[in-house]
Amino acid sequence: MSPENVKLLFGLLGLIIGAISTFVLTKVHIKKLNAEIAKATAETEKTNIELENIKRPITSLKGSSGEKNVTLKKFWDIGIENIHEHLTDDNIRSRLEKSRYIRVLKTWFPENDQIEEGLLSAVKNGAKIELLLCKPNSHILQKRCEAANEEKGPYWIYRAIDKIYESMEATGNRNIKVTLYDGWPGCPVIWYGDNSFYDSIVMGFYFWGKSSPRWPWIDVNTKLRSRPSLFYTLDQQFKSISKIEGNQVLDELEVMKVWLRENREYDWKRGENE
Repeated sequence: MSPENVKLLFGLLGLIIGAISTFVLTKVHIKKLNAEIAKATAETEKTNIELENIKRPITSLKGSSGEKNVTLKKFWDIGIENIHEHLTDDNIRSRLEKSRYIRVLKTWFPENDQIEEGLLSAVKNGAKIELLLCKPNSHILQKRCEAANEEKGPYWIYRAIDKIYESMEATGNRNIKVTLYDGWPGCPVIWYGDNSFYDSIVMGFYFWGKSSPRWPWIDVNTKLRSRPSLFYTLDQQFKSISKIEGNQVLDELEVMKVWLRENREYDWKRGENE
């Protein structure tokens, strides 16, 4: 082989070796770069999850594994099960219309046509219903209306009794009891279920600025029934307010009819026609 060919051969070998080295090094760099990208991606996802958890309201006091969250154990132990940012009108309507047993402690109820539709569907389906509402002329009701920016609280109470009276008369359901009280209810509560009042319980808050459905609501654990559980406390609250001296109990058609006639000043129909 001539010197020129030898020189050319070594030159080609040098190029090949250089190319191989460059390929190997590039592959190593790419692998390292991919690992760094994967690490950065994982950190980004972790940060996004943390940010999302900060923004998202608490919806469950159970961890993803089903175990109690240690930091929230005290809440769990008194019976707080889940927390809703708020309850939509459709959500409340759906809970009511499917129930055979309904018990409500509020200042006025229902708050609007959609919730009213759920309540009247339950009446039509023969549900047993107990409503514990403020007297329309209650000072407490007046103050709550001011706080919730709802001037028609008394009208909603009159309307509820009027609509229930009409529905009872039309359907024959006589398992309805409305008690009107003058006092502080503590908090809004709705008991409902297919088998009893105690299948499910949701508890709300009387905060300033909006009516209670627009504020957070708590699902109460109905299996924790002894003192000092929320179940026990809310049940005692309902029973105590039911026994306030001077309460008006409307549990018969004739009694409701008389009450409606004597409280025409709160007549929602007349208000709409004025």
